Amino acid sequence: SNTTKGFAFAVTDAFENTQSGTVYTLDRLAEIIENGQASSAWFASTYRVYASLFVSGPTRQLTFAHADPSEVDRVQLLDWDMDRIGAQYLFNGLWHHVAVVYRVENGKLRATLIVDGSTSYAAEGWSVCADRLPPTVGTFSNASLFDQSSDKVTDCLLYTSPSPRDS
Repeated sequence: SNTTKGFAFAVTDAFENTQSGTVYTLDRLAEIIENGQASSAWFASTYRVYASLFVSGPTRQLTFAHADPSEVDRVQLLDWDMDRIGAQYLFNGLWHHVAVVYRVENGKLRATLIVDGSTSYAAEGWSVCADRLPPTVGTFSNASLFDQSSDKVTDCLLYTSPSPRDS
């Protein structure tokens, strides 16, 4: 709805106050998104947000964000204005499928928003410049995905496409 505000999903390191249930990494990232704080406000330690989607009904905006303290510019925010791209229906209170696809276009890294299977590579606003790929959560190297002797999946890791620095 137009009043909805918060994270639709987030993959982050576990940093939670067990008394209050507060997730400090997401609270800090929400502050940075909403208040435009400098990315240097991110934690200096190893806390990462590998991928997250922040939804703001009042501003009718989606923000794909990730944070990595090992990067110079620790936090990357990619914003899409739903009114500008004609996807204001996203705030109708129903479930929607949202994806962000990274690709290189004319030598530059771009992130393209896909909503309910629709996007536009030509229309203004669907694709935004990105400085880097999100941090890799894990890889399949040295992982046994299926143990035939016990019919169990073992040693699985969550995988995202490796960034160029992981190659």
